[in-house]
Amino acid sequence: MTESLQSYQLTALIVKDDLIALRLIHWLNNQGIRIPEDYAVISFNNSTFAEIMHPFLTTYDINIKELGKESVRRLLDLLKNPHTKAQKITIPFKLIERESVSTR
Repeated sequence: MTESLQSYQLTALIVKDDLIALRLIHWLNNQGIRIPEDYAVISFNNSTFAEIMHPFLTTYDINIKELGKESVRRLLDLLKNPHTKAQKITIPFKLIERESVSTR
């Protein structure tokens, strides 16, 4: 797999979840690949794990509590009013920059 990564000349890896990103970083380190020197890694969720393993993980805080609250509100509304039209809801998020990325 490391050959595949190198053949694409990537500089960063975007991973859908912090826990998966941390497992990937651990695997890459075992392959002799350094984060962030060889690849930057960024993820989503801003979980507690993002601040435990080194390098600390750069991640998007997707505001999971607000996302959950809004999901429950929408579900309850749908149960009360089955003909409710779908609507777009935007939950604010922010980037938490840590050690898994660097300026090149």
